[in-house]
Amino acid sequence: MKPSPYDERVSKFLREKRGSDTYRDFAPKLGLTRSTLHRLENMEQSITLAKLHAIALRLRTSVEEILIKQ
Repeated sequence: MKPSPYDERVSKFLREKRGSDTYRDFAPKLGLTRSTLHRLENMEQSITLAKLHAIALRLRTSVEEILIKQ
């Protein structure tokens, strides 16, 4: 299955926010497992709206910021 444009935006956003942090350090900040974060960043898994909303809250941003303003 080909990744959607939204998968690409989420991947890019997560990579930028993670910076030099490891998956081990960054995933708990998002409420994700390391493997889920890895799959989202590598577009091997699509994010659910509920997870996207939870990540936005934890990072004090909006879903729109993640999906649109990049």
